[in-house]
Amino acid sequence: MSAKFGLEEPRGRKLEFFLWQDADGIGPEPAFQHCWDQFPERDIIILHSDMAPMPNDRSNHWYDALLYYRSKLPRAGMLACNLFYPPGRPDEPWRVQCAGGTFREGQIGHTHGAVQKGGNAAAEGVPATALRNVRAVDWVTFGGVLIRREVIRACGPFDDRYRWAYVMDVDYCFEARLRGFQLFQVPVALQHQAGRTTRALWETDPQLREHLSHNFQLFSEKWRPFSAALPPIQVKPNGR
Repeated sequence: MSAKFGLEEPRGRKLEFFLWQDADGIGPEPAFQHCWDQFPERDIIILHSDMAPMPNDRSNHWYDALLYYRSKLPRAGMLACNLFYPPGRPDEPWRVQCAGGTFREGQIGHTHGAVQKGGNAAAEGVPATALRNVRAVDWVTFGGVLIRREVIRACGPFDDRYRWAYVMDVDYCFEARLRGFQLFQVPVALQHQAGRTTRALWETDPQLREHLSHNFQLFSEKWRPFSAALPPIQVKPNGR
């Protein structure tokens, strides 16, 4: 990560990184919690080891933009970047990996796909106009996200009934929303070579796949009675 973000260069010295490796395999969310506990008075930004600035971002502008939106949206508890898959070949287009979480009829989903530059609302993909705006969302993925310390103080630790990996970030977002915090996707971009961290492990480990099933079942049972109590999504203006 040091090279990708230029931590030894002038462009990277403004980034107050705390690098920590999950050598014991405790899982992503417990690792995030361990890291944010080191700085009990600070807002935090979570980045995965397989993330990087976009190729045309040579000054870590993503960081400055994220802080800008933090100041412009004081009611936002979490501010999430739009994440893109880097193309496998030079002639391939960039694709959106995640531009906000959805929760419809009890199903967890997320906005993803090819960037849609035209005005055809029926076409598959993500409209480019959406990526240029601030959007309220049901949940945000815990990578490329700024979380205010007030959220962590209000929600406390992750629900320890969950097992290793997945769903815990969605659960935490719902806990934040129940406490009145708003969640936004902001027009800040990062690239994410997703699938190089937890996915590679649970795809080859039957026990971890069982944890995944357990987590989805627990999430469904926990939130089914309370989903109607979640504050409605309120669309906010762009802010720029």
